[in-house]
Amino acid sequence: MKGAGVELPLTRRARTLRHRASAAAANLTAAGEIVAAVLPALPGSGPSSAADVTAAWLTKQLASTTPGAVAQRISPLDGTTGTTDRRRLAVEWNESGRAAGLPDHLFVKSTPLSAKNRTMVAALGMAVNEARFYNEAAAELGGVAPRAWYARAGVGARFLIVLEDIVAAGGSVIAQDEATSVVWGMPGAAAHAGICSAVLPLNQIAPKLVRLFSGDRS
Repeated sequence: MKGAGVELPLTRRARTLRHRASAAAANLTAAGEIVAAVLPALPGSGPSSAADVTAAWLTKQLASTTPGAVAQRISPLDGTTGTTDRRRLAVEWNESGRAAGLPDHLFVKSTPLSAKNRTMVAALGMAVNEARFYNEAAAELGGVAPRAWYARAGVGARFLIVLEDIVAAGGSVIAQDEATSVVWGMPGAAAHAGICSAVLPLNQIAPKLVRLFSGDRS
């Protein structure tokens, strides 16, 4: 009994120490992320903005298994910036690329432009978790999530995710209207970009989604 009486406090102490060590490591990681996020530039962070998505880069990343395919031109369509930077791009491929069905439209999410937003995204692990979602989970959802052609996140909220363009693929974009929004930021940006199939009050969005999933596109 004495052995049992001594073992229990030691086990609790070990668990407490492990918990404290884990918390300290998490705090240290978060502090490093925040410092990196504040810096205006982070050499060696890899591709982290829409400007890095060049024709040569797309050819390397998207056409490496398609003999002869070459991205010839990229044209910016529209975009918004806020919590992250978001851009829609049109891509022109040569004949081999078109025959292979390589995407002629892309949606790019990348590093926030402001230090304030980079700090928030880094501290919450938003970019890292989103890249992990597309790399590890999205394909298992049976087409619910858009296809990711590339997804990578580094430190300090430096990241780049290249997705299929839902609008160009025939998908529907629904935004909440300004009257029922507390902050009409991202919904307003989508509405002003002219990509929404509907801009609705909050209480009408769920019924609209039910109709869409039932096949009613009206």
